[in-house]
Amino acid sequence: EASLHTPCCKGAVLENFPTLGLRLRRGKAMAHAADHVEFDDTRAAEYALEPAVAEIAKQVVQLLPPLAPGTKVLDFGCGVGKTSILLAANENVESILGTDVSEPMLKVFGRLLEAENESLRKKISTMHTSSVPKPEFASMAGEKDVVLMSFVLGHVHPRSAGAEVVGTAASVLKKGGMFVLAELLKTGEDHADGHGHGHGRLFFLC
Repeated sequence: EASLHTPCCKGAVLENFPTLGLRLRRGKAMAHAADHVEFDDTRAAEYALEPAVAEIAKQVVQLLPPLAPGTKVLDFGCGVGKTSILLAANENVESILGTDVSEPMLKVFGRLLEAENESLRKKISTMHTSSVPKPEFASMAGEKDVVLMSFVLGHVHPRSAGAEVVGTAASVLKKGGMFVLAELLKTGEDHADGHGHGHGRLFFLC
């Protein structure tokens, strides 16, 4: 079964999904940890401070098409929650559930959320999931208007399991709901310290 854990296979990006029917919306050159060879949970707080993380979250939210009032969102693989927090500021968003396999990431998400106003905090909830989350999502089938998967596929192991992970996330969509996949296709070199930040173009599909 598909799982989300480390070490992960490099290059688990868009070329594995020719039959999903996703349409390229826009792309922008930027840098981000698109393809970690291994993710270290102890660096969650450090990760939250990286300017590229905030910049990409901003770009993802800006690239979303208009949302209808009452939109319910699943942020699958939400990490430290930068995208969820920005998206919650949209008045048409009713609720966001952020899920992740990393407890340290979710703890940092919680700390960041504490700094936000009460009305925004009320929109957001989080859930820690197992590395094979299909059973945990079964009870949410058909509940969400939007599923957002932003920079998750680079952490999927094995690489061939990516389509199953996408399917698991998409299973919570309502009929006619929108699945959004944001990834970087790596075009440059990693940083000298080996932390695996790829430079590339943001591919945003929905």
